[in-house]
Amino acid sequence: MSKVFGFPKAQHVRKKNEFDDLYRTGNKLSGYYYSVYFRSGFFSRPRIGISIPGRLGNAVFRNRQKRAAREAFRRWSTAFASFTDLILVLNSVPSSDVARDRELDRIFAWLSGCSEA
Repeated sequence: MSKVFGFPKAQHVRKKNEFDDLYRTGNKLSGYYYSVYFRSGFFSRPRIGISIPGRLGNAVFRNRQKRAAREAFRRWSTAFASFTDLILVLNSVPSSDVARDRELDRIFAWLSGCSEA
């Protein structure tokens, strides 16, 4: 059975060396709540890695933030070039869910425009 709105492993940046390589060689975009490291990858579809430090909240909070980021990525991933790898890093606790979603949409809209150029 295939999930219509699933998030397959092929869309994850999963290995430590991939994270380290993106941190080291990727471009960086900083927002109020998030920092984003991105670059052109070698895969056939866009991939995302999400990093949320434990100091920002408990596991319930961190998982909720990851779910929201994955959903925003799913909505915007068709606008990305097929070879974009990115890492989202949460820097501070968002004031509300609306503010978080607004910033995620702003970041992904900018990245989708950047990857087409």
